[in-house]
Amino acid sequence: MVIRNGILRSVSQSSSTWKKELAARSKPSPSFSKDGTKYSSKLANALARLDELVDWERSHRSVGDNRLMRVSSSPCRDLLEKLGSPQKKLRTVHVTGSKGKGSVVALIALALKEEGFRTGCFCSPHVSRVNERVLIDLEECDDDLLAKSLENVLDVRAKLELHSSTWFDSLAAAGLALLAEEKVDWAIVEVGLGGRLDSTNVLDSELCVITNIMLEHQAIIGPGRREIAYEKAGIIRNRGCSVITGVQPSDSEVVEQIMKCAADAQALEPVFVPSLKPSESFTEVNARIAATTLEEMGRRGVVSKRTGVALSGALINDDLRNRASKVLKGRMELFEYKGVPVVIDGAHVPESVKAAVSEAHLRNYAIGPQVLLIAVGSDKDEKAIASKAIEAQVPFHRIVTTRIGKSSRYTSSAQMKVAFDSLSCDTKVEAVENPTDAIERSVLVAEETNGYVLVVGSLHLAGVIREKLIRR
Repeated sequence: MVIRNGILRSVSQSSSTWKKELAARSKPSPSFSKDGTKYSSKLANALARLDELVDWERSHRSVGDNRLMRVSSSPCRDLLEKLGSPQKKLRTVHVTGSKGKGSVVALIALALKEEGFRTGCFCSPHVSRVNERVLIDLEECDDDLLAKSLENVLDVRAKLELHSSTWFDSLAAAGLALLAEEKVDWAIVEVGLGGRLDSTNVLDSELCVITNIMLEHQAIIGPGRREIAYEKAGIIRNRGCSVITGVQPSDSEVVEQIMKCAADAQALEPVFVPSLKPSESFTEVNARIAATTLEEMGRRGVVSKRTGVALSGALINDDLRNRASKVLKGRMELFEYKGVPVVIDGAHVPESVKAAVSEAHLRNYAIGPQVLLIAVGSDKDEKAIASKAIEAQVPFHRIVTTRIGKSSRYTSSAQMKVAFDSLSCDTKVEAVENPTDAIERSVLVAEETNGYVLVVGSLHLAGVIREKLIRR
């Protein structure tokens, strides 16, 4: 076991006000909605074909022991093989974990871009536009490029009757093929769900990153953290690859699984990035995981195209962290609505919701207290999420529960309210079923005390609220 702290020039939080932070952000890209398409005609047509396939991201994934969801990397691999296995041309960093995957991907990709590398990213899920999943030098890929790659994959699927491949299998194959076609120097690939059987696990990655292990998607990759660790560590499959993780060395049931998977694959000894202090935020830990990954790349002989010097963790400085935070939508993303700061984060498991609540409080977005707007999927443990939100010990002015959509896939606002009420929560809890009404109510309540709104619980909720704020 190797333990490294990562090398950072600074990990201090910016002291700028929320208005300065908001002004520094780039103008949001056009969003997509079914009643107001912003895609090119070619991509709209390709997505119409894609949407005919089974999409487990927007379907019931399990029903207890009789789970419905098919989990396997084979269909994606089959598609890619018929395309000539373009993923084999890629040098890749594969990133999994329960929280922070997207942030670590953005940090690594931006650092590599700064050093002269052409970078590609495959991320999931998207918040507004499907292009968010395939990035070239951290810019959303061109509509028609993505359309061409998707059409190629869907044509192969139809011609060879590869009917077991799903929406995500096909999109992952198209995304990886596009990155290879664009001849990126490095592809930073985020796992969709789990790892071992995920559609992205078709790579012979030189570096594998496991950010952390929490209880999530227990009916699919659980039920316990030990089983979840086994699934996530399943991305370690390439002999001699480097393994970097933010899992704590003392977390024996999880560490055991990571060490076993690394040994079975004949990978290098895993490098552990321990927490430096009990109150360390996910943002700080993510930065050190990214820094350690760059250090390992340097040890593997990867040198900067800009300087000719081996890569190091010192590339992750405050400025780069600030810019990387603006790459991903729905991750502590700041808006202003009717003069009130609104922070949107896709946190959807108990520990990540607690972390988002705490981090928003520490950033001092407003003089007044936080108004929490929350909704979750029906596959989530709403009481555990409510409990962790309260455990953050942040002075809420109000908690507003809502529902992401009418489908049974989403927990009702009333049921979410019951979860908070059952905890004898001192804060007043309101249930507002419609999410657009809920954000209006939350902003109105926050205005009363010069406070701010934090939106958490689901990236689907993030997409709905984000759409509302952009289109106002």
